[in-house]
Amino acid sequence: MCTVEHEAAAACFPWRRELISGEVHDANSFYSGGSAGNAGLFSCSRDLFKMSLEFFPETATLLKRESIALFWQNRTPWDRQQRSIGFLMNRSPQSSGGRALAAGAIGHNGFTGTSLWLEAEKQRIWILLTNRVHPRVKKINFNVLRRKLHRLLKDELNLT
Repeated sequence: MCTVEHEAAAACFPWRRELISGEVHDANSFYSGGSAGNAGLFSCSRDLFKMSLEFFPETATLLKRESIALFWQNRTPWDRQQRSIGFLMNRSPQSSGGRALAAGAIGHNGFTGTSLWLEAEKQRIWILLTNRVHPRVKKINFNVLRRKLHRLLKDELNLT
């Protein structure tokens, strides 16, 4: 479990009429009584790393190989933004994974700018934790920033 020294950053939403902290910023979740399946994962990089290891057969301790394989299979080959079960797939120019990541990489983006990408072949985990909602939501194209960051890190670390 994560230990947090500081509260999750707050944000001011006119429909909330207050600065919020440690709560989901998603309007659908708010109007559903505070919890909804589409929003509200709070975590830290260490725990995300541990969870990510469960999607690689060589390091998984919770899932069977057959179950893990399902997360890496394209379920929407006809769609521009291809997806597996629970993840985006890095198979289109619009993908936030970008060309620095393998075409078979899987990932997930969060509204606050966060993202998690996994590359099976290299067993590489890319974690980006950000907060574009403090104190107000900023209209930033995070997919462009995510792609640039992946390229920069790959180049700077001399990753193949």
